[in-house]
Amino acid sequence: MDSLKVGKVIFSLLNGNSDLTAFVNNKIYPIIVEKETTFPFIVYKRNNIIPDYTKDFHFKDNVIIDIICVSTNYAESIEIAGIIRNILEDKRYDDIQSIKLESADEDYTDDAYVQTLSFNLTINK
Repeated sequence: MDSLKVGKVIFSLLNGNSDLTAFVNNKIYPIIVEKETTFPFIVYKRNNIIPDYTKDFHFKDNVIIDIICVSTNYAESIEIAGIIRNILEDKRYDDIQSIKLESADEDYTDDAYVQTLSFNLTINK
């Protein structure tokens, strides 16, 4: 798997969960959302790729993916984040060797509660 394309896998995993898609009414977007988008919704983005090399070759990448859950209701934002964590954490998929939650933070901005989950994906080359 090309680590640059990991967003497609994340979308597939999130969009493949009917509980999550029903909760956010299929509003799962890469990088940005339109201003007219109603709450709740999810945005995901690749934050970093950290290649891992041996002396002779590149053998894996660690990719940091941020998944942002946005809602006008605090409890709902936490519930969405929990569903996402259950979908992704400790899973394997194709060349993704592991998915680990690295950090989680929360904020309130533009009249909405924001939960940001950062996952570290180890991808074999």
